[in-house]
Amino acid sequence: MSLRRHLLASELLNDLSQNGVTLWSEDDRLRYRAPEGTLTPATRAMMAELKVELLAILRDRPPPQTSCVVRSFLVNPFRQKCYVCHSEGEAVIVDPGCASEAERQMVLDYITANQLSVVRLLLTHGHVDHFFGCGFFARHFDKPFEMHADDVWLLKTAEVQANMVGATVEPPPPPGGFLQHGDVVSFGKVRWEVLHCPGHSPGSICFHDAENGLLVTGDVLFRGAVGYITMPGGSLAQLLDSVKDKLLPLPADTIVYPGHGPLTTIGVEQKTNSWVPQSCEPAR
Repeated sequence: MSLRRHLLASELLNDLSQNGVTLWSEDDRLRYRAPEGTLTPATRAMMAELKVELLAILRDRPPPQTSCVVRSFLVNPFRQKCYVCHSEGEAVIVDPGCASEAERQMVLDYITANQLSVVRLLLTHGHVDHFFGCGFFARHFDKPFEMHADDVWLLKTAEVQANMVGATVEPPPPPGGFLQHGDVVSFGKVRWEVLHCPGHSPGSICFHDAENGLLVTGDVLFRGAVGYITMPGGSLAQLLDSVKDKLLPLPADTIVYPGHGPLTTIGVEQKTNSWVPQSCEPAR
């Protein structure tokens, strides 16, 4: 069993449990009890695709090892996912949307407990729910954060963005570096390729780890959806082109780590995401 599929199945089990779904194994069959309307077509498709992994987890089999550990933290009123990803003791923090002291401390406690050295601070895009904690973490680790240059102008509207949703924010400091399409972010044994995917915002970027089969998408792609385009600079045409041209060509079993909501895979989104052109086939 691959680790990426095991992780995806684990998160699916957590999501189902939170929605009142009970799963168990019976011989080699997967059984479940679910409230009416809980299991959407996309969820059923994912359960079918991950049946082997779900059964293995329910039988308490240990997971395999990986060179990249991904830990998500659900933060701020928008339930945004801040990620701490690490390998060989080196870590990157992606989208530190921590809006409260308790949320910031939660991330720091994990880094301390795992004896991690934070080597990069990364932003997938310039929307306030993803950078609430940028100033704090930049000071704490004495490191500037990095992003795509096309979203820098959004940082200058931090307080306006916060006021629109009834929140307050510490304006982030200027970025210390810019990431372009094709750049490589390295930490430990891990190498991420930067994919520029405009549409949700002009400077939206994703991080693709080909070796470990994972993709951090920010707000470009979700399970069954794509990012909204109502903020200034958003473009539905650009967003769909980004998904079609840069994300769907990735291997079908690539795990998608989005900025909100549950994990998914490229293959599941190609089959079930109503926003995805059905003529587009992911790589096998």
